[in-house]
Amino acid sequence: MMAPNKKRDASKPDMLELIVTWISGALFLALVGFLLWDAFQPSNPPSFETSIETQEQRGSHAYVTVAVRNVGDEAARSVEVRVTPVSGDPAAEAHFTLDWLPGRSTRRGVAVLSQPVDRGRLRAEVVGYAKP
Repeated sequence: MMAPNKKRDASKPDMLELIVTWISGALFLALVGFLLWDAFQPSNPPSFETSIETQEQRGSHAYVTVAVRNVGDEAARSVEVRVTPVSGDPAAEAHFTLDWLPGRSTRRGVAVLSQPVDRGRLRAEVVGYAKP
């Protein structure tokens, strides 16, 4: 004798299907909650810190690598950086531009000075940027 075949009732979901549905719903609600929370958090405007990392003499020019850090939350574009000797000699200054600097990130650029300068005698500063 054969045992009768049990057929599953198609209108009732099985236990695995219920578990997966509840987990998916919980993940979806957590994602929506996080996005709403993040949308209402204040964001700080761009704010910059600079540091001179390296300096090399190549012939009569000084190549200065400068790290620029955006400590704000918002991005900045066309960040203009000026490198000058501490003495303030405008003939020895150099500029470079960083196209894009996201919030809470660091980018590096190289300024080429036309005169040799001691490393401890240089200053780097951000002189302007554009809002994206």
